[in-house]
Amino acid sequence: MEDIVIIGGGLSGAALLWSLAEAGRQALLLEGNVIGGGGATAHSRGIVRVYDPVPQLAAWSLEGLRFWQSFSEGRPGVYTPVGMAYFLAPENIARAEAFLSGPGGNSHGMRLARAAEIAERCPVLHDGFAADDRVALWEPEAGHVDPRAAARALADVAVGQGAAVIEGIPIRRIRQMADHFRVETGFGAVEARQVVMATGAAARLLEEDLPLETRSIVLSCFAAPGGAQPGICLIDEVSQSYLRPGQPGHFYVGGAKPAISPSPAALEIDAPGAMVENIANARVLLGDHGYQPVNAHLGHDGYTADYLPLLRDPGPGQVGLFTGFSGRGAKYIPVLAQTCVQGWLQRGLI
Repeated sequence: MEDIVIIGGGLSGAALLWSLAEAGRQALLLEGNVIGGGGATAHSRGIVRVYDPVPQLAAWSLEGLRFWQSFSEGRPGVYTPVGMAYFLAPENIARAEAFLSGPGGNSHGMRLARAAEIAERCPVLHDGFAADDRVALWEPEAGHVDPRAAARALADVAVGQGAAVIEGIPIRRIRQMADHFRVETGFGAVEARQVVMATGAAARLLEEDLPLETRSIVLSCFAAPGGAQPGICLIDEVSQSYLRPGQPGHFYVGGAKPAISPSPAALEIDAPGAMVENIANARVLLGDHGYQPVNAHLGHDGYTADYLPLLRDPGPGQVGLFTGFSGRGAKYIPVLAQTCVQGWLQRGLI
């Protein structure tokens, strides 16, 4: 009989496993693929920034940036600080100014900057941003996390502290027994006193009535000619497009209109159409510098109506939830995992 079983080995499940191990509690993580190998973790943009139009997400993200700065020490490739320019829609500049004047808003060197200044940091930025005198929120300490590498690193640390991971194990359903849960797999079952689902959009496959929908996340990879690779992360509120640097000579662009369905089983992604949209997004952000599309990463995640995660305490007769982080979760998931685990311990739930 396991004390705690976590279902899902993406960034959220790995962060929960790590948080439990750090708190002195061992758990078993079950993953249908490999750690970091599915859903949004395998294909998300992974931009780490503080500012978010949703105040609660901005508060968590402030702590999240500090976490990634600390956790990535000695772990190359987990977090790469390059800076980020978040170009605001004109009607949202006042909201960003209010954020900067609030708690935490003056940390990490964040400030408003004109597009001409951003172009000095990113010479391949489209000339239209400066021509329109666009305003960006500049975050010099922002960057991008590799969710796959991060999930693997978190899980490895947890295993080193006594946790366990089983990969390649399909989960069929969770049955409530008299005093525990039975997690039925493709070939048998695991008995556990407590279960937490950290399965992203796939939570709907195990519990149909969750207020969660599946949205595609299509990230397109581009090759850059010599000297034309953007060196910072970009987000544009007007075009709803975004960019992050990749390996030398490459970068990633997203923002294609998502496909939406009630659950992953019904999701249909028009990959060629999404690539066409992201090619257009690359031109909006950078202009035409001879960039060549290379590949489209077809991921998906679970979204709530308000972009806040779907959380539920584990307890007698109740499966816990740690899911619904949308495409914004990489910024703050480990911090929220720590907060949830500490709360569960204090209330005697685990």
